[in-house]
Amino acid sequence: MTESPGAAEAPAGPAPPGAGGLSLGLDRVTKRFGERLVLSAVSLDVPPGAFVAVVGPSGCGKTTLLRIAGGLEAPSEGAAALGGGPDGVSFCFQDARLLPWRTAEENVALPLELAGVGARERRARASAALSEVQLGDRGGAMPAELSGGMRIRVALARTLVTRPRLLLLDEPFGALDEVTRQELDDALLSLRRASGATALLVTHSIAEAVYLAQEVVVLSRGPGRVVARCHVDLPVRGPEARASRPFQDQVVALQRALAAGAGRGGP
Repeated sequence: MTESPGAAEAPAGPAPPGAGGLSLGLDRVTKRFGERLVLSAVSLDVPPGAFVAVVGPSGCGKTTLLRIAGGLEAPSEGAAALGGGPDGVSFCFQDARLLPWRTAEENVALPLELAGVGARERRARASAALSEVQLGDRGGAMPAELSGGMRIRVALARTLVTRPRLLLLDEPFGALDEVTRQELDDALLSLRRASGATALLVTHSIAEAVYLAQEVVVLSRGPGRVVARCHVDLPVRGPEARASRPFQDQVVALQRALAAGAGRGGP
């Protein structure tokens, strides 16, 4: 892992062949809520098809940054720009936010329904999306009949069913046990690669950031500002990578960068 404190020059890696991802640019984004300064002059360039993770201490503005990137919040200063416009952006939150009166398949199909997609096509696409997250046989289940991990899988399928070009992921697996979290990390890694979508992930898990992302952006203690950008270079990405020496070395390097950004000494 190479680190460049406060810089923006480390590339996030090339898009996979046939990638349909959107580029994302944040130019000196500052955000205030009343008198409280949350983000301070954050600049970030995410090329099409790249996977970038954002880590930092609690309260440093990570979720606010993600919401600004997706157009849910306006910056107080600076600008956020999507190459290709706002179409094709999809969010996945930590809370599954499923409608309890709709089946799993109906929840997944909701974005398509709101977009005016016909009933037959949305059922087919929702069913296929559930199969991609290993829930092909639970389409008729109600949310109350599903485990927490299954509900998050449904939410992930709903995120992917629109075939997004930019995935904005706000700690989507943070409430899950470690085994389920790793399974969903593997599913996300595979599905994101297949689609070529750009991804921006907010996470508190250093190991998850290293496992999924090509580049990790470290924010300081609030108000959040970029204190390091760490390029992740793993020889392989998959379940076997977690036990490898390169993975462990890069987790330690990122721990040190995060500790420095939080004003603590590294390990």
